[in-house]
Amino acid sequence: MTKRQLFLQITLLLTVLTAKAQQDPEPEDRPLTIRGQLLDADLKEPMVQATIQLFTASDSTFVGGTVTNEHGSFYVIAPRPDTYQLRISSLGYQTIEREITLRRNEYQDLGNLLMESESILLEEAVITDRAAQVIVRKDTIVYNPEAFRTPEGSAIEELIKRIPGAEVDEDGKITINGKEVKKILLDGKEFMLGDVETALKNIPVSIIQNLKFYDQQSDQSRITGIDDGEKETVLDFSIKKGMNRGYMTNLDIAGGTKHRYAARGMGSSFTDKMRFVLLGNFNNKEENAGWWNRRGLNARKMLGTNLNYDDGDKLKIDASIRWNHRDGDNQTENASENFYSETTRTFSNNRTSNDTRSNNWWGNVRVEWKPDSLTNILLRANGSYGTNDATNTSLAATFNDAPYNYVSDPLTDLTPELQAHTVNHNLSASLTYTDNKNAWGMLQLYRRLNPKGRNIVVRFEASGGNSSF
Repeated sequence: MTKRQLFLQITLLLTVLTAKAQQDPEPEDRPLTIRGQLLDADLKEPMVQATIQLFTASDSTFVGGTVTNEHGSFYVIAPRPDTYQLRISSLGYQTIEREITLRRNEYQDLGNLLMESESILLEEAVITDRAAQVIVRKDTIVYNPEAFRTPEGSAIEELIKRIPGAEVDEDGKITINGKEVKKILLDGKEFMLGDVETALKNIPVSIIQNLKFYDQQSDQSRITGIDDGEKETVLDFSIKKGMNRGYMTNLDIAGGTKHRYAARGMGSSFTDKMRFVLLGNFNNKEENAGWWNRRGLNARKMLGTNLNYDDGDKLKIDASIRWNHRDGDNQTENASENFYSETTRTFSNNRTSNDTRSNNWWGNVRVEWKPDSLTNILLRANGSYGTNDATNTSLAATFNDAPYNYVSDPLTDLTPELQAHTVNHNLSASLTYTDNKNAWGMLQLYRRLNPKGRNIVVRFEASGGNSSF
């Protein structure tokens, strides 16, 4: 059963505070429910985080409210059959009001609702074109974030989802026009060295000037000048001027009912030569999974750091470390009655508990050194270590009479009276544990022999791994 949750979310970008709300997942159609989808009348794009309020028509008493989700969809549940006033509002748009009468065992789907921009009468107005969404420059596509509306405090995942032809799956895999994005760059420098999902969930849209989509040459092609045909598709985010120097902090905090919480933060220090970023993301509402998969209590925790150093001449260093923790506590209970004839029947009860835990460490480093104008030494290495454990407990019993006539919990409260009607009683438990270790490294030595382009490349590569159960 889905439980309603209310979140108050606070975003801090230096000294700027805003508020956000988390919407519960949409239930199946059921009586006394009003639903619909809200679209921008001009752009035909979903309206996100618009406010939905429901009042009784007779005395204007507030009886329910919510906000639209990322698809512009909403639902609100009425407490009883009656006539209601539905009010839909969003900053910069004209308010929509509808009078709706709900009868017993009735729900209403309002379909697509178009919100018109709010007109403002000015003594003098300057009309300009809407900012271009996309600009094509040779083999690079440049997207303008200002042309895509995203909720205040959003991470870049919300921005990418609004780009035409872009898709982001539950594992953080990005596909744009059928091509998978392998890396996220910040001002041309690798961020989290290939860890696309961490970048998606933690870089705030508010610091982004534009984003570029293009194919990047491999390290070997770039160093030797010989095209080896190996390219990687990347998204390169340019940081706004004024935010690419000095210190910056972005913080998101949320708390709600049923002991739910969420927190996300980013701190950075940028200088001419070095960039350091610290990331954190903690929640127990499993915000990264589809609501249809949410069962029990799920939690995710992440800490990560990224370092880029470039002296502009001889030495470049990129390094990142990330820790991920996930746990889930899931319990299901079932009670059934089975009929074999008019006089014969049995009663079955079972309870299953499944607890899972995982901890994963991941590190990556890239070092490029040019001791002189003819020599290039490149080192790349990464490693990971992870553990996973799970416990499963199952308790089941069958009775020849209704067990709730005797006790409130027939699986644990086996009184002598109930035991006389017990056909069988089973308890099973299991425990699994795995750990995985993997490492990879590559060292490449390049030396240009003469101005005609002759060169020598020596490459060493090694990898290893181990898994235990």
